[in-house]
Amino acid sequence: MIEVIKEFIDGIIEKLNLQCEANIEETDEEFKVTLAGPDAHVLIGYRGDVLDSIQYLTLLLINKHGESNKRLVIDGENYRAKREATLSKLAKNLAFQVSKSGRPKQLEPMNPFERRIIHSALANDKYVTTESEGEEPNRYVVIKPVKKSSTQRVERQERPQNTSTVTGINRYAGKMKSFGGEKRRYF
Repeated sequence: MIEVIKEFIDGIIEKLNLQCEANIEETDEEFKVTLAGPDAHVLIGYRGDVLDSIQYLTLLLINKHGESNKRLVIDGENYRAKREATLSKLAKNLAFQVSKSGRPKQLEPMNPFERRIIHSALANDKYVTTESEGEEPNRYVVIKPVKKSSTQRVERQERPQNTSTVTGINRYAGKMKSFGGEKRRYF
């Protein structure tokens, strides 16, 4: 099967007249193809679009030859690891924004690999939750704030509040001295 994959990918590289080489490793679970060379960036494309397309076509070829139980990962210039780090950082930054604002945030459409990274990065976050919405190929992730349960609200209400006020003014009011007497100030 390695020869079939190598011949297919080398054919694409040759047709595009690129200086690039495909190195293939096989394990029990997957075929890992690494593209290396001065023109490898061309095979990555914008946000990995070309890389994903080559991966999809190669996977169809593998399935046609009966090796459908193995995964296929095609990578160039360590793009997949860099993209995973970027998406994880983006997910955490957006989760912080959503937890502060309380409003959901819709991300741009992503492929399943990228959506899975977002879901995994925020899986253990106690302030936000994630959902995939839409139809392929325009499925996207929505990051939503976690709704507070009724027990959390009760705990908050039972907590003693600092309500020391001056003449019925709430706790945000204080006194400010002036030459003409006392004036109230609000923060």
